[in-house]
Amino acid sequence: MKQSKTILLILIAITQLFSKGEWSDRVLLSGSDWCQNPSIKVDSKGRIHAIWTESINYKNSYVVYSKSEDGGVTWTEPYKVSSNDTMRVWEPKLVIDSYDNPHIAYLLSRGEGSRVFYKKFNGITWSQDFEVEEFVVARLRMGIDHDDRVYLTWFTGDNITGKGYFTYYDNGWKDPIPISEQHYLTAMSKFIFDSENSLYLSGFNRNDCRAFLAKYSKSDEEWVSIEKIFDNGELSVGLDIEIYNDKFFSVVSSGESYGTNETYFSFRSLDGNEWEHSNYITYHTNEEKRLLINNGIPYIFEIHYPHLNRKQSSPYKKNTDWSSEIVCSYKNGSDWITESIESEQDRYTLSLDGALDPTRNKLYILYNLGPVANYSDIYFRSREVLVGIDEEELSIDTYSLSNYPNPFNSTTTIGFKLPKISDISLQIFNNSGELVKTLINNQRVKSGNHEVVLDLENYSSGVYYSKLTVNNKVVTAKHVYIR
Repeated sequence: MKQSKTILLILIAITQLFSKGEWSDRVLLSGSDWCQNPSIKVDSKGRIHAIWTESINYKNSYVVYSKSEDGGVTWTEPYKVSSNDTMRVWEPKLVIDSYDNPHIAYLLSRGEGSRVFYKKFNGITWSQDFEVEEFVVARLRMGIDHDDRVYLTWFTGDNITGKGYFTYYDNGWKDPIPISEQHYLTAMSKFIFDSENSLYLSGFNRNDCRAFLAKYSKSDEEWVSIEKIFDNGELSVGLDIEIYNDKFFSVVSSGESYGTNETYFSFRSLDGNEWEHSNYITYHTNEEKRLLINNGIPYIFEIHYPHLNRKQSSPYKKNTDWSSEIVCSYKNGSDWITESIESEQDRYTLSLDGALDPTRNKLYILYNLGPVANYSDIYFRSREVLVGIDEEELSIDTYSLSNYPNPFNSTTTIGFKLPKISDISLQIFNNSGELVKTLINNQRVKSGNHEVVLDLENYSSGVYYSKLTVNNKVVTAKHVYIR
């Protein structure tokens, strides 16, 4: 509870404001076909990757890819990246690896079920479409860990006897692994990974449709520590979750339907067991939610249906008296601020995705917008945000550089933690600022805890400093050598 209160005080103490600029004008990415299912990611160099589905007659569709290298001002010509366009393609997903290469997965409909396909870009060309699973129903989700292992999950079967499965790529795709039947975890939402590369999966259970978070034990090969994130006695109709600086942040919409629900924000530390909940932020939203954490401040993208009521449980039903609105809610001190990004009468949005660009300090949103459910275009918008936490503080907290023993005689062990695969250097300087040793020279190192032995037996006693450079960020530590 003490840690949770500390997190709450930090959130209240930090004031994060948008810059004075407004959201950019809409940038049209798609062609004239029916476009849906947008997904957007930003790589380490600030390049924006986007995919979506296009269809000429709704029955036959394909995945389209485009890229921007100037913050979304200009985009490459949309490229048909999936090989099959004679069937319906849906639920495309996108991740970016540590080499800044995109990977995609999608479902290809084949009547009663769908097949899961995967392909990746190797820096030069796209691979062939590879069939991962031959029969699934829905809920395709994709993730990538800090060591570039790609994960997929899906749902197979009906609402009564159906099961959730997941697999991952590690020198080949592993056989699908069923997700815990005991807890009926069937509606998966998102893969997330902590700094130790532990695997978590969020979603909804089948028994009472509550938002859950589950941790997977790789050594025991089973899901453990399955818990409810939020439960106010009503159905969970939307969910997203993130990890930032070893803390969970989640957003859950809870209510009877799209027509009557409220969105709540929750958080807890990774090693804690109690979630702190805020009052509701927005209402009347659909399942599509994107939670982004920028320097400790949460931003939530949602689709708002202000005209729905209890009798109108879904925006897919024809109704001439309503339209949709894309909103962004963010924490400003102790208050939640909700801004309208897109609102146009008789045009509505069914799906969206969002991303952060730390290289430009911008928020990005990609969404579909059209007059009917099946006919819509794909648009992009952006906006700058101000930095709320000192960059050096973030680096020290994230990379955890230390040594033991300290003071030391002759040798000491320098330890550091990496949250993801990183290009690093580790150098030793004396008290005059002169370079003494280079222990690691611009090497790519996996995520997790690492140790390097420092031997100063042939050097004089005194104060020395280690300098850890991780993806252009610097962390230092002081060491006392006594002969």
